[in-house]
Amino acid sequence: MRLKVLGAYGASDAEHNLTGYLIDDWFAVDAGTLTSKLSFAQQSRVQAVFITHPHADHIRDLPHLIHNRFSQPTTPLTIFAAKDVLELLVRDVFNGIVWPDFSEIVSPINNKPAVQYRALTHGKRIVFNDIGITAVPVDHQIPAAGVLLEVNGQ
Repeated sequence: MRLKVLGAYGASDAEHNLTGYLIDDWFAVDAGTLTSKLSFAQQSRVQAVFITHPHADHIRDLPHLIHNRFSQPTTPLTIFAAKDVLELLVRDVFNGIVWPDFSEIVSPINNKPAVQYRALTHGKRIVFNDIGITAVPVDHQIPAAGVLLEVNGQ
């Protein structure tokens, strides 16, 4: 497993980037800095994003990533989050006011929705493209989850 730290800060400037991690160039944890640090070609390789919580420093680039991938020949982006986190994300961000609900918009390139949401239950492991994903509750000001990732049994 290759882990690339794109950013690990709650605020950004010329030398510090918002929270975002990329695993093996296709699975991201948080989206604070996915479009600001990745080229269009790199963005098109991102297949899934796990969102820990919907504070701006963790989701800032998510709508832009979806938008950038929309006109590329890519599969729908899968957004994973704990159920309570995903509910906030859809209600407060992808609500048709701040940003469209991209799960309802079909790409003209591949005839599929731009995004698909996958709500996770805390403590229940699922597998996506050979990565084990388990959301774990964490204490924060709003609903939030950490994530345990397993690649090749580790």
